[in-house]
Amino acid sequence: MNNRARWYRRAPVIRWLFAFLIGCADLSGQVTPVIAQDRGNTTAQEYGDAVYRVLEGVAGFLGYDYNHTGVFAGLDNGNNGNVLQAFGSGYVTHEEYFNYAFKNFGSAYYGAYTLNNRTMTFTDRRNVVTTAIGLVNAAIPYPSTFPLIPVCFVYYGSTFDGSISDISNIRCDGFVEYCYEKNNFRVWRNQDYVDSTWNIVLYPDLNDDRPDNTRNPEFEASPWAQRGAPCATGPVPGLGCSYLSPDTKMTRAAVIGLPTYQVTTNGGPGYLDVTIQATDESGIHYIGYKMLGDATWNYSPTQPQHPTSASYSRTVRVTTNGTLLYFAVDNGGNLPANATSYPVTVPPPDTTRPTVTITNPAANARFTNNSMVTVQGSATDNWQVSAVNYQLNGGGWNIAVGTSNWETPTTLVQGTNVFEVFSVDSSGN
Repeated sequence: MNNRARWYRRAPVIRWLFAFLIGCADLSGQVTPVIAQDRGNTTAQEYGDAVYRVLEGVAGFLGYDYNHTGVFAGLDNGNNGNVLQAFGSGYVTHEEYFNYAFKNFGSAYYGAYTLNNRTMTFTDRRNVVTTAIGLVNAAIPYPSTFPLIPVCFVYYGSTFDGSISDISNIRCDGFVEYCYEKNNFRVWRNQDYVDSTWNIVLYPDLNDDRPDNTRNPEFEASPWAQRGAPCATGPVPGLGCSYLSPDTKMTRAAVIGLPTYQVTTNGGPGYLDVTIQATDESGIHYIGYKMLGDATWNYSPTQPQHPTSASYSRTVRVTTNGTLLYFAVDNGGNLPANATSYPVTVPPPDTTRPTVTITNPAANARFTNNSMVTVQGSATDNWQVSAVNYQLNGGGWNIAVGTSNWETPTTLVQGTNVFEVFSVDSSGN
């Protein structure tokens, strides 16, 4: 990193030390109140949401709770939620169980958040998580400037090329910021600079100021500033809420959209195949189903933690009339309070035998100069002909080519030949 970039990152240290000496006496001069949601959605989340909790470590112990954040990354095949994050000094970017890293903090879990200016689609969420996976796979170290709070984002060389491979160190809020803004979804910006410089991928030096013991979420990057700088769940709330508001889009509590369904059927004699297609912005984890009155539920296989489609289908064969109950769990772990019902009427069993006819040659036909004859015919059924079987002169049964219209080449012997044929339908008649 060049000297200019180094000096830019060191300059806030002087402010931090000075502010620590004079305390917070100058806070009374900042009179614009913050209006921010104290907590996000603490009970549910969607794939790709940003999640936040209390900050641990020395800063948290001293009351400077600038929060910790990560990206919720779906359910694994053991139904465990997972989070992708940059954790702290001595760690590299990694995946961790969501409950362990966030939910188990109880009231100090501040919830899941989404953007306030965009309804995130499945593709949007997949792109955010795919970027987070790239950061985790790169095993990027956390910045270490102990005892000072580290900067948000550090890169190799004199300029940043925007790629993951050019990131040398990253803080937790920089992790979230990069995942979103790499995909052109605006989150937080430093208000010391013009609005057009909001993207940390394009302007990393302008958006990675370190927070200190004064509260300046309008230009100091932190997870707390990222989610709107809510007073009650941030640093030293006892000092009141008179500080400037940050410019950030990550202020809306996660909005949960439950899976939607499309049902199609394809029946046959004595059965009905019911296909349940579930769709959700997080993708689908699995589908549960049973006939009304059954004691236990049946479940589809769980889908990959990082699905490639918003939809997943499961086909169920039903052989009795009744009501099919079904539900889907999305990749955020969300499911409806009640299953959806679908009335099922199964077609009656097929007991009608198919018919078969020989159309060529005619019965008792005579052949004098050619022993090779192509026998042709047709077969019909009230459902479906599955095969036509034939034999010549008791020589063993074979299957003809075709069903509704069939044929087979046959070599005759001298004298009288007996050609026999029968058809079988899809029910075995």
